[in-house]
Amino acid sequence: MQVQIKLTDEQIDNILIDGLKKGYETNKTFPDEPNHYEIDQAFKTLLSYYMGDKNYAKYAHDRAKVNKTYNAKRLTDAYNGL
Repeated sequence: MQVQIKLTDEQIDNILIDGLKKGYETNKTFPDEPNHYEIDQAFKTLLSYYMGDKNYAKYAHDRAKVNKTYNAKRLTDAYNGL
C-alpha cells in the first residue's frame, strides 16, 4: 500500500535542514575521520544555503556556545604569555 503525503516547499526545506543539522553534529563527534574537514565544510555550505546566511550564523553561534573546543597549544602559549 502506497501513501502519498503532500508537503509544501517550506516543510521539505525544514526536513532537509533538520537532517543536515543531525549529520553535521554527528560529523563533529568524529574529528579523526578521514576528510573530516572537507565534510564539515560541506555541511556548513549546505546549511548556510538552505537556512540563509542570517539563520545559519545564529545556529553556528549557538552551537559554538554549547561545544567549546580548546586547543592545548594555544592555551599553553596564552598561559606562558606568548
